[in-house]
Amino acid sequence: MNMAMKKKSSLQDRYNKLTPDEVKARWQGLRPRYYRWLGLFGSAAALMFLLNHAVVMPQKVVDIINVAFQICSIFFVMFAVLIAMSYIFGGVDKASKSD
Repeated sequence: MNMAMKKKSSLQDRYNKLTPDEVKARWQGLRPRYYRWLGLFGSAAALMFLLNHAVVMPQKVVDIINVAFQICSIFFVMFAVLIAMSYIFGGVDKASKSD
């Protein structure tokens, strides 16, 4: 038990000791991953929305698709917020800045 607390403490110490440049680099490094997940959940939500409105299905299937749509929508919003946070805390990439 004490060893688990020690590991958590060392991880917390490491995160607390990051310089602002290291924090920016971490946020910028995660940004492409967030865009991929945003695309996946956005596509899935759009597909379920169109499927729900284009095809006549039994009510039980419609209910399942609605729940899946809501879950995908929540993840879409979460990754959109994470991308916004990556621009707030990570700044703009040096490669994308115009000289």
